[in-house]
Amino acid sequence: MPDTAVEVKKVTVYKENQKVLDNVDFKIKEGESYAIIGPNGGGKSILLKVILGLIKPDFGTVEIYGEEPKKNRYLLGYVPQFHTFDFKYPITVSEMVLTGRLGHIGGLRKKYSASDYELVDEALESLGISELSSRSISEISGGEQQRAIIARAIVGKPKILLLDEPTVYVDSPTEDKFHDILMDLHKKMTIVLVTHDIGVLSSNIDIIACLNKKLYTHNNNEITDDMLLSAYKCPVDLIAHGLAHRVLEKH
Repeated sequence: MPDTAVEVKKVTVYKENQKVLDNVDFKIKEGESYAIIGPNGGGKSILLKVILGLIKPDFGTVEIYGEEPKKNRYLLGYVPQFHTFDFKYPITVSEMVLTGRLGHIGGLRKKYSASDYELVDEALESLGISELSSRSISEISGGEQQRAIIARAIVGKPKILLLDEPTVYVDSPTEDKFHDILMDLHKKMTIVLVTHDIGVLSSNIDIIACLNKKLYTHNNNEITDDMLLSAYKCPVDLIAHGLAHRVLEKH
């Protein structure tokens, strides 16, 4: 298997005759953690959906380990934005996590196997929420719901985990715990994280890129003034307010 996990080649996407991604081009090596920051409406979520194969680019291509996304979809785990889930739905935590195995039920097998249930237990344990397995998803805290969503994404044993704004709608203590979770997951898989909030980035991220239709990066984990100005189109001091010195270069 190639050592390049994700390769996005000169991808351009139009939506309602408006260009939302403009000639985006980058590679992510296996085992890397890659963060994409940028303003709301900059195309981050659309880019994730292109990588997942849910949106076909108008120009350019995407490869997952050298193949088109649909062929290697099983290698991808996806954590969508928090607000896309209906936590009032009458389902237990383990039942919700189990839905992450749906894509692995194929051929003549139309129901979950004992192995599927074992993988659910393993995913819950890895996120530290085994004791919540029989609780209703509506009865647990926001931080616990976040962990359940991540467990659902990793129960399929992906090699690449994509996370879309994973800390939106959660409180500060939950956000802090998320960094520990991300560090643990990174030991096992390639991470692709998108966020509009540069304050959530950890120093353990390998590569940081800025996206606002176009992608700006120096292929390292530094965020430079020119990257921020190009992506956010506003003074760097406004963007960097309150951000840890370890992430931004001096300005």
